[in-house]
Amino acid sequence: MYKAIVIEDERLIRSYISNFINDCIEGFYVIESFMDGQDALDYLKTNQVDLIITDIRMLEVSGIEVAKYVYEHELPTKVVILSGYQNFAYAQEAINYNVSSYLTKPVDPAELQKVLGKIKQQLDKENTEQEEPVIAEATEGEGNRVDEKTMIERALLYINQNFDKDISLKTVADQVYLSEDYFGKLFKKNTGSNFSNHLLSVRMQKAIELLKTGHYTVTEIGEMVGYKNTNYFIKVFREYTGHTPKKYPRFVEGHNEG
Repeated sequence: MYKAIVIEDERLIRSYISNFINDCIEGFYVIESFMDGQDALDYLKTNQVDLIITDIRMLEVSGIEVAKYVYEHELPTKVVILSGYQNFAYAQEAINYNVSSYLTKPVDPAELQKVLGKIKQQLDKENTEQEEPVIAEATEGEGNRVDEKTMIERALLYINQNFDKDISLKTVADQVYLSEDYFGKLFKKNTGSNFSNHLLSVRMQKAIELLKTGHYTVTEIGEMVGYKNTNYFIKVFREYTGHTPKKYPRFVEGHNEG
């Protein structure tokens, strides 16, 4: 997954582009967005990204200046310039700094998708051909694993604390500030289970604990683990354990006696 940032002084456009990339573009994820090039330059001093999508004119630092910074510091970063100005001089200056593409606003989603598809191919090819020191790869990989582990730990904690509520993959993804699709892949990679199966397991294990106490009805237990529809809870429980909620405690007791 290639890391991207969006620099755009118009909030609605900035939000639209970020969400479009995270939800619709395969291979990229927007990790930060900024309303001015200066904030982006401050970020780039300590963070590496694979793609920058930037407006050309902003209050303090322009998109051209951002492209110049990337060029002069030889950063392995692709830059896409956005502009509402049909001006060849701007485009020519952008080309001087090896900008990957120059798009006019309003941004055409199909054109943006096409441009990013080509950039992804370039990045894939460069990463395949590039030979980095083993120790550097290990360090970067370790950092990524730490970041992923932290996000997943936060997600698992949230699930354990809210499994009785009407939560979804998107609900939990929002808690860790990731897109639904990206979080789903990250969750499966780190836990070995997809989100829905994990949530089901948490709910069923809690239901089993409650059944063993003998203090609650099936309807009460279903509601306590997130199922308002009793019949659906019974169906799901039977599929998970092979027994109905009423029969499960007796099955366990008989199994233990055997």
